[in-house]
Amino acid sequence: MGESSSGVFMMRYILTSLIALSATLSAHEDYSKIATLYAQNQASGTDYLAFRDIPDIIAHCAPKRNKLSVLDYGCGAGLSTRFIKQVLPSPTQVVGVDLSTDMLQQAMKADPQGKYLKMEKVIPFPDSSFDLVYCNFVLFEIPSHAEIIHMLSEIRRTMKDDAPLIATTGTPEMYNRKNHWASLDANFPENDHLKSGDIAKVTLLLPEGNITFGDYYWTEQDYRECFEAAGFTHLATYYPLGQKNENLSWQWKDETTVAPYVIFVASR
Repeated sequence: MGESSSGVFMMRYILTSLIALSATLSAHEDYSKIATLYAQNQASGTDYLAFRDIPDIIAHCAPKRNKLSVLDYGCGAGLSTRFIKQVLPSPTQVVGVDLSTDMLQQAMKADPQGKYLKMEKVIPFPDSSFDLVYCNFVLFEIPSHAEIIHMLSEIRRTMKDDAPLIATTGTPEMYNRKNHWASLDANFPENDHLKSGDIAKVTLLLPEGNITFGDYYWTEQDYRECFEAAGFTHLATYYPLGQKNENLSWQWKDETTVAPYVIFVASR
């Protein structure tokens, strides 16, 4: 990403005031507990790497159309939806879908003109509706291969023939207790000897309070098998690293040599 693009991104994603909170959450728990916090939080520190390269990836793989229809699957409080809307040109139509009513309420409050819909196991759109699907920090919330495959199959159903799926999730290294991150802490005994499907713990470090999450631990091989089983063709895999020359308000730690996140790009 160019210097000017990075600057625009940082202006959009600077931390705003957060309510004080210290909580422990598992991937399967009720996100109503932190919906307001999600609406206020912005991507900085380690999480910045999950977003930084997305504009370039979209430019490389999205269909070359004047007007794109985009689905943000698992939009939560709408941060990722608003990000995509800002990255893509104004004729683009972006819709966010999520399981949590509380999260969607926060998304609509922050973006009254946006389109946010409740979903269950089925995405509320017909086949071949979207030119691009974005899925950020969702895969590690799914507890089994079968459910990941179902989710991916349902996403694939809604994609046009030339549409890409861009999905960001954690790497096994994110939970490695030996690694040190700018805004994450994975130093939990539970993270030793993790196996596929286990619950891994990681704390998001914020100035006003920390939040500890329980994510489902999956390897890249697990994800690749699920993509293939759902009918996807693998296009690219990205491992975003921190760059020492980036003009940021925080200091990278192991992010410059070890990727905490992986970005999968797959085609229908």
